[in-house]
Amino acid sequence: MEEVNNNVEPVEEDVAQPQGAPAEGGKAKKKVKLPPALQKLWNWLQAHENIRQMVYFIGFSLICFAVEYITFTIINESCKAAGGDAVKPFNWFLFHYDEQSAGVGGFAAFLVSNIIAQICTFVLNRKKTFRATNNVVISGIMYAILVVIIILLNTYLGGVITNAIAATDPNNGAIATIGGYVGKFAGSFLSFVINFVGCKFLVMRNWGKKKPAEAAQPEEAIQEPLAEAASDVEE
Repeated sequence: MEEVNNNVEPVEEDVAQPQGAPAEGGKAKKKVKLPPALQKLWNWLQAHENIRQMVYFIGFSLICFAVEYITFTIINESCKAAGGDAVKPFNWFLFHYDEQSAGVGGFAAFLVSNIIAQICTFVLNRKKTFRATNNVVISGIMYAILVVIIILLNTYLGGVITNAIAATDPNNGAIATIGGYVGKFAGSFLSFVINFVGCKFLVMRNWGKKKPAEAAQPEEAIQEPLAEAASDVEE
């Protein structure tokens, strides 16, 4: 007869903490109740990290675009109202602002509004979109370099497309106006793609963070005890 092993250690079961209970050494976090449809969408986004990051990035980009547009408009219109040296033509490298574009004031509005918008973009996307934990100083320097590259590419590409379309309309009519919008859209789209890819894979990537070791394959875990059982039967 087989002996019954009475020295079986009791199995400890994990008891789930009640909802809203504080973690050890921490405070309880209040959960916001969402409608079922929104909760389902939220859970789906959390389960698909790449899509979640894209959605967040688009949302924050729209917010920062609004900040940039409002800031640019305030500075630009203020310089136009001031007149004088504030609206003198400005020509440097890829940047050309005539009196219609508020000259020096137009460039100042472009520069200041871009800096403010990019700071907002960096802070929001670092904390919420990519949840980065890398060194903030190094990340900030890399992001500043990325922004300079984006601004130069945006300005160059937008100018090339705008001028190419405007060349087909000598009278500077509707086609030239459409060309300006097409150039801005192409530059903005390129900026968005470069910004997202650069932030995800370079600027806000958690370098050195190792993935958890993969669990043993189920087949291996099952085959080993089966082999032992077969050898016991043969004996």
